[in-house]
Amino acid sequence: MTGRVTAAVLPRRIDAECPTLLLDESDATFKHGSDYQETLRGVLNSGYKRSGTTTMCAAGTGWKVLSTFCPKAIAGIGTLPSTVIDRCIPIKLKRRLATEKVESFSAAVAAQVAIRLRAEFEIWGLSAVDALRSADVNVPGWLNDRTIEVWTPLLAIADMDIAVELLFDIAAVFDLLPSNDDVVPTAELLKKLTRQEEWRWATYKNGRPLSAHALAQFLKAFDIFPSDYWVKGKAVRAYRRATFTDALLRYGVTQPQEPRPPLRPVSQRAARCPDFE
Repeated sequence: MTGRVTAAVLPRRIDAECPTLLLDESDATFKHGSDYQETLRGVLNSGYKRSGTTTMCAAGTGWKVLSTFCPKAIAGIGTLPSTVIDRCIPIKLKRRLATEKVESFSAAVAAQVAIRLRAEFEIWGLSAVDALRSADVNVPGWLNDRTIEVWTPLLAIADMDIAVELLFDIAAVFDLLPSNDDVVPTAELLKKLTRQEEWRWATYKNGRPLSAHALAQFLKAFDIFPSDYWVKGKAVRAYRRATFTDALLRYGVTQPQEPRPPLRPVSQRAARCPDFE
């Protein structure tokens, strides 16, 4: 935490450490023109993707190109400049009512929770990056070109989170089937997924149930594909349960029969900045 940062220090520290940048009172920052305001605007305008840079004077070399890429969260009253806001995902907060009770914040408790979450995110991010790079993302039609560029990696992550949820639910369906049913017809799998009221799949898209096509698209991220099988005297499209084994183990849905090998160490910089481009 730092109480003040100058225009000269901000991009240099981002380039050196790739921190998660948390900016408060942005309404005051953008109210009056200053060198810091323009530097911050440049950092925010370019630093939403890994190739973003800024150029600054450097003693002895004339100038230096610095990376502006890092995770950022901005808090303030009112709205951000238009060139910044369309590179952001806005989260609007409301003043708490006197009748609304919230748990008191404890930095010590939060730190313990955050350590666990960071480790889980790091493991997930490093294992998911290849699938995210090749993800086929459907973006909402109302987004403009710049917003699509910014949101697409996050939409890919959101889709993969839903896919993992689907994986958990499919594992629950498998538990209800006879253990010797190695081949599960797509129609049977969809019927069992959409009949569970507490699951999302009955009203997955605009009130309509999960389709065979959507199911296949989700499972493709795990290298799981349907094939034609002969089941009870009929040719049907189906999934072989054995093809789920690897994904169920990797995402912690089922436990391995033998202890897993220890995770390989990763650099601090890589842990903070997994490349989702």
